[in-house]
Amino acid sequence: KPSFMIGQFLQENHYKIYPIYPKCDEILGERVYRSLDDIDEKIDLVLMFRKGEFASSLLPSIIRKGIQNFWLQLGICNNEVAKECENLKINFIQDKCIMRELPLYQYRISKC
Repeated sequence: KPSFMIGQFLQENHYKIYPIYPKCDEILGERVYRSLDDIDEKIDLVLMFRKGEFASSLLPSIIRKGIQNFWLQLGICNNEVAKECENLKINFIQDKCIMRELPLYQYRISKC
């Protein structure tokens, strides 16, 4: 799966990942959370691999947690959420592969 491959890529490049998935307890040696709100640590970026319509359901948690970067992986778009993020001054990237684009954005994301 692309999400697994990209998670592995991020770990190999010294980024801490917090997987969110309902069907298992561990991915790539990391604890799996059921929701964004379950994560207590500071989060620099939310990377979403679900269909674009799910982006709006993540936005309230992103706002509540003060997350400044919201990324929809290659092939995923939501222009309404893009407008909301622009109004909220949240960096929003859509339809781009983080593996290809990370060098352009890494100044916004903390490494471990």
